[in-house]
Amino acid sequence: MAKRKPRVGSFVEISVSDGSFAYARVLPNSQLAVYTSRVKPNAQVASKHFLASEVSFVTTVMNSAFRSDKWAVFDWAALEPEFDRPFFYFMHDAISGVYSIYRSTDGAITPASRSECEDLEPAAVWEAEHLDERLRLGAIPAGYFRSTSSST
Repeated sequence: MAKRKPRVGSFVEISVSDGSFAYARVLPNSQLAVYTSRVKPNAQVASKHFLASEVSFVTTVMNSAFRSDKWAVFDWAALEPEFDRPFFYFMHDAISGVYSIYRSTDGAITPASRSECEDLEPAAVWEAEHLDERLRLGAIPAGYFRSTSSST
């Protein structure tokens, strides 16, 4: 039987190609809250450890990412209030130079200035292997997006 997308609130262990494990939480709208904590192989991990952990970033992933053989659901808990809100992502039109902000809960897009977008994640839907690369490098790989800090 094929793996199904885990339900909202599930904890996911992601086997990163550098040999470590990253941990994340499934949020509504195919979003994933990735925790800062990384664990070496064969470590015993409990979901309660992550309930108090810092979230490194929240991003949107392809539904197919949840079926990756490198992703495993290991627990579930109801979402905390901090996750019960819209998340905002920036969009940048490379041709016109126009910036906007995308709201995750309803897909609303509003015009924005470059400075309003600087601390936001890019509006993108990540595949499992691209998220792996980001986790391994500790940053968005060069060339994936135009940075809001670049001159345009």
